[in-house]
Amino acid sequence: MKKMTLLLLILFSFTSVGFGQVAGDLVITEFMANPAILGDAEGEYLELYNHTNSSIDLQGWTLKDDGTNSLVISGSCVVPANGVATLAISAAPGFTPTYDYSVDGSFTISNAADEIVLLHPVNGEICRINYSDGSPFGSGISAELNDIANHVAGVTLEANYIAATNSYNGDKGSPNTLGGTVPVELTSFTATTVDGGVMLNWTTATEVNNYEFEIQRADISNQISEKDWTTIGFVDGHGNSNSPKEYSYFDNSGATSYRLKQVDTDGGFEYSDVVTVSGSLSKTELLQNHPNPFNPSTQIRYEIKDTRFVSLKVYNLLGENVETLVNKEQNAGNYEVDFNANSFASGFYFYRLETAGYTKTMKMLLIK
Repeated sequence: MKKMTLLLLILFSFTSVGFGQVAGDLVITEFMANPAILGDAEGEYLELYNHTNSSIDLQGWTLKDDGTNSLVISGSCVVPANGVATLAISAAPGFTPTYDYSVDGSFTISNAADEIVLLHPVNGEICRINYSDGSPFGSGISAELNDIANHVAGVTLEANYIAATNSYNGDKGSPNTLGGTVPVELTSFTATTVDGGVMLNWTTATEVNNYEFEIQRADISNQISEKDWTTIGFVDGHGNSNSPKEYSYFDNSGATSYRLKQVDTDGGFEYSDVVTVSGSLSKTELLQNHPNPFNPSTQIRYEIKDTRFVSLKVYNLLGENVETLVNKEQNAGNYEVDFNANSFASGFYFYRLETAGYTKTMKMLLIK
């Protein structure tokens, strides 16, 4: 139930400013209907998360339920790009909110069944939550969305909220800070041709259980099938983070299209969208095996610029050839060969690619 939110930046930046918001750009990540330390008229609040890569100002927007409870936000209330803002019923609800909507009229978050709806002045409903109990976890405990990806076009379900556990003024909640489980939020991914290859750069806003990014490439720009993708490298994730993280990877061979496979610590994964560059720089290249260290199998990847005879062999530390993996003519393209070392002893091994005008040796480690 987790998705990566992706904004592609190749040669220019796309922004939602000027185009207006659509349903799902914002999502209600938390609401406090029944505070305990403060009364309802002082301590109620709701928190919004901005899924886009541009800040959104709510001035002129309408905050309402499905009844007559409604107000128009009169002042500037900015929800930062890939960040959160809190709207509260007072200026001091136990923390400093982004906006105090009590200045605009009367809007309350009912302790009984109710709705919270946010309307764009032109484009209509952007997000909502319908709930049957305003304090399902008890007085003084806010409801936090368990995963900011749990919404359909901005509409969240009460079943996807969990009890807040952080304390902010004696009550439980995490106003101005994402609570619950935060997925990997990919906010940019660029591919730029530079001297000698292609530089990939990407940024995340938030991460949870992010084990690694697997970098994949293809030598065509459209109608790409799964068999066209080749894994060329890996970059470790930051695990858990609520702050922006920047990543980069240099592909010295170059290709036409790239994507990221984000892998969780539990093995789950998501693909990014594809970025495409011009001026691909195809050449013969031997790549690092993966996994490394390994037990007992690993994959060795390489690419061939044009049709030629190819030799791929494995050697031990004494320089003895212990396995011949490839020894034949191959067409231009990307290749992956499985090396099973089930019958070999633990230790370092070398694999060597030899072909016309190119020889390269790399090291791998078998641990049993």
